[in-house]
Amino acid sequence: MGIFPPTDQPVRFDGALEQRPALAALIGRIVADWANAEMLLAIAFAILLQVDARIAFRILDAIYAKDQKFRQITAVAYAKITNQDLVARMQLALRGLKEAGKLRDRVAHGRWGISGAYPNVLLWIRSTAGEDGFEVYDEPKLHSIIDLIAESAAALHKVTIETGQELGSIPSF
Repeated sequence: MGIFPPTDQPVRFDGALEQRPALAALIGRIVADWANAEMLLAIAFAILLQVDARIAFRILDAIYAKDQKFRQITAVAYAKITNQDLVARMQLALRGLKEAGKLRDRVAHGRWGISGAYPNVLLWIRSTAGEDGFEVYDEPKLHSIIDLIAESAAALHKVTIETGQELGSIPSF
């Protein structure tokens, strides 16, 4: 993380995303892809609990802390799945998605700025005063987050199907 301000050139916050529309679109994609991943988490939870997916989604939605959501799903997986290889793969998929979620949270809750010193990128600032520094986000960095969400969601999807087959549980919607 760099020191803020990054140069003697001013950092603009108003309209920053509009000035970098391609990067803004990638941020939007990260947020949308994460919403799909959260639905997949609810489906996995529904299969584990053997309940309607809407019920599982409401349970997870009532848990504010993301870490707690993952702990709940992991605990139920350990209690319900007898195939230890499947449990290990479920845990690995959940761990990957949890890490992707942390990156998504940074992107979704960042304060975005631009500076002439950093063309074609966005500056992510943690606090309003900027004393915590900044990070540079460019297309490759944002694409890497998109890829991590997709890979982790695909791994969870695969293990969720296998779990449903083992438990004989396909959730209704």
